[in-house]
Amino acid sequence: MIRFLRSARAAALLLLPLVAACDQGLPTVTGGTNVEGSYILSSVLVAQGGGTPSRQPVPLLLYQGPLTVNGTTFTIRYELLSGALNLARAGGTYSFTATYRITEVNGAFAPDSRTVAEAGTYLFVNGQIGFTPAPGPEPLLSPGGTLAGSELTVQSREPLFGTPGTYVFRR
Repeated sequence: MIRFLRSARAAALLLLPLVAACDQGLPTVTGGTNVEGSYILSSVLVAQGGGTPSRQPVPLLLYQGPLTVNGTTFTIRYELLSGALNLARAGGTYSFTATYRITEVNGAFAPDSRTVAEAGTYLFVNGQIGFTPAPGPEPLLSPGGTLAGSELTVQSREPLFGTPGTYVFRR
């Protein structure tokens, strides 16, 4: 019985730092990896024709073709111009921004650029990163991603059509 109590106490002491980090919402950094910093959107993984996804550099044409609004059909270009993901160590917080532009090819309306933003907290464990957005509109980032070296890969959705995509950020 005493051996069991000693083992249980030792296990509790070993888990205490992990529980404390989760409770405070702080990022758990493993293997000496420094995750905090600024990451710039460098590419998007795009599957063309149902094939294997390939990296397409940003800025990137996401869609070109017809778009019908209130019964009027426009021919548009929809582009992802830039993006950034910032991870702060203090409080384990993140902020994500992406800028998109829609242009009517025939000049029916002026080009319109919009920047979307999301913020919240993150947790990093063993190369995996989890995002918890602050309350607000539908999240843009999916809950998880991976970090390999200086490359952070995250699932996101673009705001016009809601199409999911794999965004690759570099530090």
